[in-house]
This record gives sequence, C-alpha cells and structure tokens, in this order.
Amino acid sequence: PPTPKRSPTPAPGRSGAPPSRSDAESLPQTSDYRALSDRLAADPKNPALMNEMGNYLTQHGRLRSAIPQYEAALKIKPDLAIVWNNLGIAQTALQSYADGERAYRRAIKLNPGYAFAYYNLGANFDRRENVDEAISWYQRAIELDPTLLDVRVNPQVATNRHLVAILLKSYIDKRGAVFLPVQ
Repeated sequence: PPTPKRSPTPAPGRSGAPPSRSDAESLPQTSDYRALSDRLAADPKNPALMNEMGNYLTQHGRLRSAIPQYEAALKIKPDLAIVWNNLGIAQTALQSYADGERAYRRAIKLNPGYAFAYYNLGANFDRRENVDEAISWYQRAIELDPTLLDVRVNPQVATNRHLVAILLKSYIDKRGAVFLPVQ
C-alpha cells in the first residue's frame, strides 16, 4: 500500500515521527532515546527505526504510543514478521486480544518458523484463559525452537504455569521421543 503523506507536524504517534512532546516528556531522557529520536527524525520512513522506537516505547510502558510506530512501519513494509509480532505484544498487553491474535497470526504467516510469534500467540490465548489453545501454541513454539525453554532466551517461560502440561503433551504426541527435564 502507498505510504501516507506526512504533514509538516504529524499527529502524535501517527507516523514514523518521534513521539509527541507529552510522550517524550514522560520518558526517561536517556542518550539512547535522544539518539533514536534524532535518527528517526532524520529518516522518518525507515521501518526498522519505527520498530525500534515502538520497542523503546513499549519497554517504557507507552503502549498506546508504540502501536502507531509499529503500524507506520508496517504501512511502509508490511512483510516484517518481527514488527507484526511486536505489534501483537503491545495490543495483547493492552488487552486488545483479538487484534494481538491477528498480528501474531500475520507474523506466523509471513515466517512460519518464527517460534516467538507462536509463543506469544499462546500467551495471548493464556491471558484469555483458553488453556487448550494456549498449550497448543506454546507446544508448537517449543517444537520449533527448544531454546524457548531456557529462561535466558525466553524469560516468560519462568512464569509459564502450563510448562508441565506443554512438555507432557509434547512427550505424548511424540510417543516418548522428547526428553523431559528432570527436576
């Protein structure tokens, strides 16, 4: 799709422009933030920078400001699975579960081997208390990338209340061909 035209003063968070003044004032004014803002201002149509800004805003709890950054990146380059995944993270965190699900499914469609998107889709269903669906997506993620069981790779696994069920289901599905860790 064509990139929307930028006005001289874009609406807050509506393009790849740095966040609005009120958002910027509430964020830690680190050199990282200033450098990222400067880079984005110099290259406002760069989807990688928009994604990076979205991630920065997400990490600092500014989810509603992060979403337009991800959306702007996807308008320019809609085939970025990582941006779809990041959009899903923000939407799920805001309890927009159906939107988050759509974003994760788009990431998976674009990159069927993207294990984190499967894991995050599982987390989306988990937050909706759809346990069976959550376990299926978690299991698929771990089958694609067993390192997701390592808390250093995937910190979410430390609090996953379904881990035993996921591993047992995988073990049963594979007829005992999967190693179960001993506690």
